[in-house]
Amino acid sequence: MSYRVKLQWGFAIEMTSSGLATLSNSNLLFNQRGGKRFLRSLGGRIRTSYSPIVLEPTDVFYATLKKLQPTLKFSGKKLPYDIESLRTDMPGRLNINFHLFGKLLFINFILSEFEIADGCDFSELQKVENYPDLEQLFRYVLAIASAYDHRVKPLRDLPRYYPAIRIVSLEDDPTDWRRRMAVLVSRHPLMLDRVADTVLEKNDPHQVDQSLLLIDKQGVVAYVPAYASAAAAGNLQRFANAIAMLEFAVVLQFQVKKRVALPEDALRLITSPHAAIADSVSAQKAWELVNAEFKLVNELEHAPQKGPEMASQRLLIVTVTSVESRAVLSAFATKTGQLASNHKVDKHVYKQLGVVAGFECFLATSDMGSGGANGSQMSIQKAISEIKPETVIMVGIAFGIDDTKYAIGDILVAKQLQMYDLQRVSKDGNITLRGDKASASSAPLNWLRNAEMTWPEDSGKVKAGLMLSGDKLIDNLNYRTALTALAPEALGGEMEGAGLYVACQEARVDWLLIKAICDWADGDKGDNKTVNQQIAATAAANFVVHMLSSTA
Repeated sequence: MSYRVKLQWGFAIEMTSSGLATLSNSNLLFNQRGGKRFLRSLGGRIRTSYSPIVLEPTDVFYATLKKLQPTLKFSGKKLPYDIESLRTDMPGRLNINFHLFGKLLFINFILSEFEIADGCDFSELQKVENYPDLEQLFRYVLAIASAYDHRVKPLRDLPRYYPAIRIVSLEDDPTDWRRRMAVLVSRHPLMLDRVADTVLEKNDPHQVDQSLLLIDKQGVVAYVPAYASAAAAGNLQRFANAIAMLEFAVVLQFQVKKRVALPEDALRLITSPHAAIADSVSAQKAWELVNAEFKLVNELEHAPQKGPEMASQRLLIVTVTSVESRAVLSAFATKTGQLASNHKVDKHVYKQLGVVAGFECFLATSDMGSGGANGSQMSIQKAISEIKPETVIMVGIAFGIDDTKYAIGDILVAKQLQMYDLQRVSKDGNITLRGDKASASSAPLNWLRNAEMTWPEDSGKVKAGLMLSGDKLIDNLNYRTALTALAPEALGGEMEGAGLYVACQEARVDWLLIKAICDWADGDKGDNKTVNQQIAATAAANFVVHMLSSTA
């Protein structure tokens, strides 16, 4: 007898806080795309929109693994890799896929199909520990992906894994092949006959032909007997569906235990498993079994009483530059433990950042400056109409004025805004600024005062006062000096605050501007520009998260 075998292993590992924050701020190791295809892989039409972020390895990721190839005996520029050291009778190619649900990363290591002779112990075949080089590669990949750092050492120990094995008989079948498969899926070699019968019985409702598909909390097993070769294609599809279901159940169990705020349609997959999947009776029955195997209803009922954080009001964060946006995404990912998701309204896409201290936070972006079709005024007006926030906070980078009192990364908050483009030039050439000083809203200023009390001193100064705002990009010391002479109490300046004020004033929405110093507008803006902007944007974003958290 001989067999054609398909084998894979699934690992669930929690990303580190620093890894998740770096992922939200960088595409160094992975590019990100939507995971709707994962939902389709569950079979039928599952009634949820809760899908993972699919991470696709970049050249840096591949370059990192290339250094391991001589030692761990695999080859290839990119996935799938050729594996040289499994067994002499078991050549293989290895593929890997990465699915991120919140902060839980599920990684599947998938071997291409291979043939093997009779006498193989399938229970030993599915043990990762029997392939030392492959196990070491898994340790590296899991460490790199979960820490989002290509310099880390491999994990000391493998986390729990879920094997999935599919066996197609090419000749005669053993008379007790069904019982053998029940033992295999349970990973219990000394299983009693009555227990094996129970495993087969609980899986019976989702069987559709003479092949076999077994699902257990330990993993998935499929078997196609030689006399039912016509059932092989359908069995392969159901095998893939079952693997995706097991992955989803592992994720939901983890999220419930961690009290992660799940969308209502994801919770209904747990509370109403009998109505989770349309269009496929076998997929529906398989999901009911998976739900029972992982005791999802029980987990939900016995989760800690404190429920997921609920939002009491909406808050809109506005950024302009890429460095500002990435800093905000990173700060909120660190706080919430989840990457931002897309929130599409009509034709516009915003980022849903999560809930912090009762604030349901969204991110919108604008072009530089206040005017124009995509400047801050028009962009914020549109975002207010679509997101309907109670408060808008502009976050980012600004120029400072007094480098004897402040440093790069110190945080300036606009208690008032002075528009410097509105000027009166008198007959004798004297220039004065026109227009009122616009005062920030009282509620967010109250949050500010509260947050200052607990902001770590070593994280930089926080100073509230007058900020200048206008459409000119200032990088000239003489111009800055002349301008600040007109408003000597000004702390610094930026370009989008005027649009923020006008948009929020018209919509009667609270507003606040928080920006950190990245330069001095003195002609040396280009010196260490990238580093200084990163320092400033990170400081401002972290302070906003701290401020919101301080309201709880």
